[in-house]
Amino acid sequence: LDGREGLRQRPMGPALDVLRTAGVQVSGGSLPLAVDPGNARFPDPLLVAGNPTTQVASGAMMGAGLVASLQRRTLLDRVGLGRRRPERNVQVVSPTSRGYLEVTAQVMRAFGHEVEGQDHGSDVVYRVGPRSLRDGCYTVPADPSSRTFPRVLASLHGLSMAGTDRDGAAHPEWAVDQDVEAILGHTSKGPGGPLKLAGLATRPDAVPALAVLAATREFPVVLQGVGALRHKERDRFAAL
Repeated sequence: LDGREGLRQRPMGPALDVLRTAGVQVSGGSLPLAVDPGNARFPDPLLVAGNPTTQVASGAMMGAGLVASLQRRTLLDRVGLGRRRPERNVQVVSPTSRGYLEVTAQVMRAFGHEVEGQDHGSDVVYRVGPRSLRDGCYTVPADPSSRTFPRVLASLHGLSMAGTDRDGAAHPEWAVDQDVEAILGHTSKGPGGPLKLAGLATRPDAVPALAVLAATREFPVVLQGVGALRHKERDRFAAL
């Protein structure tokens, strides 16, 4: 596996840790990589770090669905019965944003998988079943992460964004509307003082655009819970 220069610089450690835990042989620590799944043994539950990104956990959930589906097919071929339904469990350790995991679960259910998430202390455990034997059509909803930038630009000119399709309402980035309104409606006069925005750990992709909006205000805006941005594919604090 290989990619362009930007992808070669992307941190791959969390994803490679999961593969190696499952017995997959991987050479190197970044692209290009050679991957040999010959001795893969999917542990149950599979532990996946949920910080600083949940992307690896989303991939593990889809992998669990694939493994369960392949096992179900093997059982059907061997005994001709579908009574037994293999299931796999993925335990996401301290996820920074469970909302993204719920989006993954939502898509998998649309494709016929049974996916159930349960809290396990600060972790969340997803039980993933095989895909049902059916065909279907899936419409990819609007991406609210991309929408954040024109949303902020519109607000700088006193405009709104009407008619937004929210079919993917489970996506945590939809909450950026509340953040924008909080910034626009805040005043530094009287007891107001600095504005503190909490909960941004659940929607980190919105932080750069919100920082631009905050820079146009006459009062400080404190963006809380965004430490994971230091450890994304780039140091986003340095970029800002």
